[in-house]
Amino acid sequence: MENGDLLKVYIKVDKERIVDIKFQVAGCPKTMKRKSNKKPSKEGGKLMKVGVSSNGRYLDSMLDPRMGRCDYFLIVDSESKEFQVVDNSAANASGGAGIKAAQTLLDSGVEAVITGNVGPNAWEILQAAGIKVYKSVSTTVESAIKAFNEGTLEVIEAAGPAHGGLRMG
Repeated sequence: MENGDLLKVYIKVDKERIVDIKFQVAGCPKTMKRKSNKKPSKEGGKLMKVGVSSNGRYLDSMLDPRMGRCDYFLIVDSESKEFQVVDNSAANASGGAGIKAAQTLLDSGVEAVITGNVGPNAWEILQAAGIKVYKSVSTTVESAIKAFNEGTLEVIEAAGPAHGGLRMG
């Protein structure tokens, strides 16, 4: 991270349940940079490294509308269509899946996220890191990336409802 900008998430777990979550932000959230081992590629102002929630490991897989509970994230260069598959270790978590998923995306160095819904805790993390979230449902990852490149995806402006993890019926 640059200029000392930092987002720390503290999660207290008791008997496999999250009982407390605290955020600590050092620096201005609007200027926070994401950790990446590659410099962000931009062309014409478009963001290029995009995290997409997915049911499968390929571009023709269906987009999963549940960011925190998707099976995989495809980290796609929207120009070249080269992608990396990242397992979502939070998919079966008993709680805090959105927070863990958001951290996975941050660690992958994404510049934008395409999904269907984002809960309030994950939303806070992504917003603090300056990552825009775009809405897409009932489509393939490849079609979602195409819509992103065409500028036709809706920016998600607010968090969706909180979910109770796997404990909820």
